[in-house]
Amino acid sequence: MFKIEAVSNEGDNLPFSYFDPNSGGTVRWVCGYDQDNKITSVFHYEGEGEEAGVRDKVCNYITMDQALGIRNTLINQGWKESGKPTVEYTLPSGEKTDKLNRQQRRRLKKYLDKQAKKNPFK
Repeated sequence: MFKIEAVSNEGDNLPFSYFDPNSGGTVRWVCGYDQDNKITSVFHYEGEGEEAGVRDKVCNYITMDQALGIRNTLINQGWKESGKPTVEYTLPSGEKTDKLNRQQRRRLKKYLDKQAKKNPFK
């Protein structure tokens, strides 16, 4: 089953999400728990201009102390917190909305449950 989780950078609680304003937002760091409940640190670069389409990702398993150390270092170097992601749904009619009614939520849950059963990695 898919889980949509808003990023909360309050205190020392995971997940963390920061970006480098000097890079125009193309370099980001996200740290949180993965599906195996291990802390995963991901530095992500997505090229712009001449480097459009170039992507680079570095993923590592780390401890909570290392995550806090990386976060504090990035803050000291001027990195900023990423805003909470906006979740937007497109209805079959093509209408966009940020909220689903009860019937739409049930249909979405049923669809996601069906897809989760087909997941070969589960």
